[in-house]
Amino acid sequence: MIGNDKWKRYIYSFDIDKTKKVKSIDLDLIAEDFSGIMQFTDMQFQEGTQISANIPATQDMLTEVEFNIDEMAFITGVSNWVKDGNVQPQYFSNVRNRFYNLVGRGHSVVAIPNVFHEDYTFPIVTTGLDIELYPKEDYDLLRIRTYDGGLVEGRQYSGFPSLADHPLNYKYTREFYFDGGSAGDKLELKATIHAAKANGASIPMKKHDITVRGSSMTIDRQRFMLAPAGSFRIGIEFYKQVTETLTNDDGDQVSKTYLKDTGIGYHGLATLNQWTYGVSKL
Repeated sequence: MIGNDKWKRYIYSFDIDKTKKVKSIDLDLIAEDFSGIMQFTDMQFQEGTQISANIPATQDMLTEVEFNIDEMAFITGVSNWVKDGNVQPQYFSNVRNRFYNLVGRGHSVVAIPNVFHEDYTFPIVTTGLDIELYPKEDYDLLRIRTYDGGLVEGRQYSGFPSLADHPLNYKYTREFYFDGGSAGDKLELKATIHAAKANGASIPMKKHDITVRGSSMTIDRQRFMLAPAGSFRIGIEFYKQVTETLTNDDGDQVSKTYLKDTGIGYHGLATLNQWTYGVSKL
């Protein structure tokens, strides 16, 4: 494989007739007084006087890993296996597809191990996580987040009471918000194709405002979930607006209307599109 120091980037400028459209481009690669191997990759045309940095395609420099974990390996890997009790395990053959691999209710932890299944010391790069969720009840807000973060002093959302220890006052390294919806909605957060959708409609990626039961909430820049090498956890929080009687700092009973994780169930798919180390190119 050609090393990183062997690649060179060539930049040229030229004038074109802007009254016409480009239909096709012919390219001839000519080498003089040359021996060895020459490889050519990635051509970019850009208008203007400023050039952007080279962004290599991941499929050119990374090797994808595909495998299925044999869930019966711990049984079939030993001889004369037996399970305690009267009911012995049943082996289902020719199973090719599962309806979901992610099931939860309420504030849930999803653990995604980004490791090579045959050798845990095998080098793995940071990998994009694709998530597809189907809530079982109506909801007012969904947040998918990492577990690295903490409380932001004074953080509160417009239109809601200031509850100092409310989960939404905690900020994490990666957060993604979905506006409210209904049971059975198809919610997609897919890092590998850099897209998020709710029932097929694209979700804005930049900072924007959403409306939760008539109250405005400012959403910071949306971020996809990425799994570094090793163990990785994400939280899935379906919120619903409720009115409850709470005790304030003075011990008084007050009525509060706020967003609460009420234990909304969901199922879905979580896919780790894994890559091993490759070579970067200039």
